[in-house]
Amino acid sequence: MMIVKYGEQLNLPTRVAVRGVIRRGNEIGIIKVRKYDCFIFPGGGVDEGEDLVTALKREMLEEAGFHVEVKDLILTTETSEADFIHQNHYFECEIISEANEIDLTEIEIELGIEFIWCNISELYDYYINYEDDLRFGDRNMIVQRSIKSRGFMLLTKFFANDILYFKLIKKWIGKEVMVKIDRPIGFVDKFGGTYQLNYGFIEKIYALDGAELDAYVIGPNEAVDTFKGKVIGVIYRDDDIEEKLVVASYNCSSDFIMEKVNFIEKHFKSTLVR
Repeated sequence: MMIVKYGEQLNLPTRVAVRGVIRRGNEIGIIKVRKYDCFIFPGGGVDEGEDLVTALKREMLEEAGFHVEVKDLILTTETSEADFIHQNHYFECEIISEANEIDLTEIEIELGIEFIWCNISELYDYYINYEDDLRFGDRNMIVQRSIKSRGFMLLTKFFANDILYFKLIKKWIGKEVMVKIDRPIGFVDKFGGTYQLNYGFIEKIYALDGAELDAYVIGPNEAVDTFKGKVIGVIYRDDDIEEKLVVASYNCSSDFIMEKVNFIEKHFKSTLVR
């Protein structure tokens, strides 16, 4: 079981939720929340006295209209959302049969939730769009950040060993991002290694180590605080739980990129995805 705690961990009450992941070919079952124009995985809060499996079977029946077999636990996430810690347990589910109708609460009806099948590639596009959605207020913006981070982490974990995964991470290529530098050129790490590139992270998108998604920066030859550029490659590690973006202001050959990042990647079994 993988538990990822991310964001600011405050001393707040915890709400426990369960969510189901069901796949149909190249589609994933998802809940469209029309009021806030967002996607969440089907599921919801665990009632008092319920175990996780019983709660998820009930939620999948109510929201998605399916009787399911609850299989492996994929991922558990914990994050602070406004005034509580939201703990979400994601399970792979298999459809056993379809019910006659869904059973939504008044709040869910008011939110306009609807179960749909969504192409995996399109869903991944949604989750890597880390820009804040300002249309519905600050509180909803915090929730949307959490939704997108959880979705990104879940798809990363769920498809990590699937041939489709390399197609998904290529979605980053060409995307313009802002990198916040926390290890500039010349930074010396705890092992005595010196950074030969500026290295930082993409704010608001969290990886499976619980930290924001890391990125190498190719371009400036001096230390900088931030860098805006395009993703020209993704470093995939066979022996790690997260990828590293390669961000630059110009295109580079694959050999050049691997030479530049070798000061770190020599310690891993790395592949450059382009």
